[in-house]
Amino acid sequence: MVATNTPNQNHYDVVLAIHSDTVQPVGNAAKYPLTIKDNIAHGAGVADDKSSLNAVWWICKKIPPEALRKLNIAVVLNPGEESGSPASRSFMDEQAKKTDIALVYEPGRPGNGFVRSRKGSMFLTINFHGRPAHAGNNPEQGRNAIEAMAKAIPEIKAIASEYKDVTLNADVVKGGTTANTIAEDATVVFDFRFFNDQTRDAVLDKIEALCKRGFAPDVTSELKYVAKSSALAHTDKSQKVIDLVNKAASELGQPDPKWMDVGGASDGNRFSGGGAAVACAMGVIGGDLHHPEKEWSDMSSVKPRIALGRKVLELIAQQK
Repeated sequence: MVATNTPNQNHYDVVLAIHSDTVQPVGNAAKYPLTIKDNIAHGAGVADDKSSLNAVWWICKKIPPEALRKLNIAVVLNPGEESGSPASRSFMDEQAKKTDIALVYEPGRPGNGFVRSRKGSMFLTINFHGRPAHAGNNPEQGRNAIEAMAKAIPEIKAIASEYKDVTLNADVVKGGTTANTIAEDATVVFDFRFFNDQTRDAVLDKIEALCKRGFAPDVTSELKYVAKSSALAHTDKSQKVIDLVNKAASELGQPDPKWMDVGGASDGNRFSGGGAAVACAMGVIGGDLHHPEKEWSDMSSVKPRIALGRKVLELIAQQK
C-alpha cells in the first residue's frame, strides 16, 4: 500500500516505511494477547511491527503544515518484510527508486537506540549432483554428492574470514535417498550477511568460482539465489538525515539518539539499495523481537517517537 499527501506522485521527498506482517503464526494473537503493565506492553508482534504501524498513523494525523505544503510524503506499507518480501520485492524496489529520504519505522532499540546501518542478507543455495550406485556392490561407480557438499561447506565458510563483518553460515543441509545408495544429490543453504554491496559481489564471485571448479571429481555444483539484496549502508547522504534526527531530538528536549550498526535486515536495506538516504528504527522502543511471549514495547516512548517523526518532517521541509 502507498498513501501520499498529494495525488499522482512519481517522486517522494520522504517515505515513512512500515510493514504489516509479523513472524507470529495464526493463533498467537489469541494465545499471547496484548497486556500492559507499568508502561510495558507485551503480546505477539507488539513491537515488530504493530507499535510502529500505530506510530505512523498518529504522525500522519498531524503532519506539520509546512511539511504538507513543501514535501511529497508517502507512507509505504510492506506486507511481506519478515519473509524477505518474496511477493513484494519488485514493488518495494520500485518505491525505493522514487525516494530521496526513507524514515523506516522498525522498533526503536533499547537505550534510545536508532539504526544507521544494517547488514544485507541473502540465502545462498548450492545444489550438488553426482552419480548414484549401490553402496555395497559397486560403490566405485558412484559419485557422492554429500561428500562433495561436506568438502564445500568449510571451504565456502572460509571466504568470510577474508572480509570484515561477513558471515556465511550453513544452516540447512539435505541429501541422499537410502543408507545403501551413493548419494546422487545434496543441497546446502547458506545464510550470507554483509555490510556493503561491494563485499557482497566479491564474495558471490568467489563462491561462484569455487562452484564452477567443483569440490569432487564428476560432481557438479550450482549456486542459486533469488536476487541480490543490499546492505543498509551508512553513507554521507544518510548521515545528513541522522543529523536532522539528532537536531529534532535536541529541539524537543529528548535524549540524544544512540546510533547503532546491526546485523538484521529491514526494508531500509531496500531503500538504501535504491539510492535513498535512510534512518532506521524510528519506531516505538521495543525488544525480545519475534518471541511470542516475551516481546515488549515501551509505551512511555510512544509520544516521544511520534513527536520526533513530526519534527523531522518539519526540519526536512525547512531545508527545501
